[in-house]
Amino acid sequence: ERRLGVAPMGVVPIFERSLADSDGYLLAQRQASSTVVDALRNIHIGLEVAHTAKKSKQALVITVTSAAPNEGKSFIASNLATLFATLGRRVLVVDADLRKGSISRALKCNARIGLRETIASGKWSSEFAVNGVTPGYFLLAVPDHSLASPESLNPEGFDRILQQMKLDYDILIFDTPPVLAVPDACIIGHLSDVTLLVSRSRQTRLAQVERAATSLYSSNVKQLQFVVNAVDAADAASDAYG
Repeated sequence: ERRLGVAPMGVVPIFERSLADSDGYLLAQRQASSTVVDALRNIHIGLEVAHTAKKSKQALVITVTSAAPNEGKSFIASNLATLFATLGRRVLVVDADLRKGSISRALKCNARIGLRETIASGKWSSEFAVNGVTPGYFLLAVPDHSLASPESLNPEGFDRILQQMKLDYDILIFDTPPVLAVPDACIIGHLSDVTLLVSRSRQTRLAQVERAATSLYSSNVKQLQFVVNAVDAADAASDAYG
């Protein structure tokens, strides 16, 4: 807040890491009454209210990224999707972290077609997405063969596919690679309504957040919001309820 002159959109407490990845990515479904999910719900409602206030009938497009790896962006993206789905929204999560595919691997999705293949073909079909984790939550996963490709996204091709995706869903959430590693978050964020920059408490350096924010601002993202993840109980004590 002092260095960047911004207020975080959300502060998410740390949770028990003994949970399996699939349980963590679906925490909003598995532990709906936990303090972690309450914090995620605050972010979700903030996004929901802001979108409703626009009175727009178009899909809400959200990019979720981080400055560096292992900050918890995939965890945030997947659980926000679950929360949107519980309100009856039709949600597409796009695993756009084409080198890591964290959500795809955690949910054990064996896909033939992912974002890169869709952009290359120029044609989108809702049949490319898989469902089964929770009602209303659909995932465009990363095929195994895409994980080895070093290529970044084609901006023009992505724009064409995004317009087609918007016709099938109420909410589109893109889980992208870290900003400082790959430019994909800037490409997708430029065409998104909101970009969430996730940092990890006591791990992410302020200089990294500043550099990532500068890159996103220079890409003309429409709205950049900050989320602090994995906050220790001692650090969050003053904000705790009860």
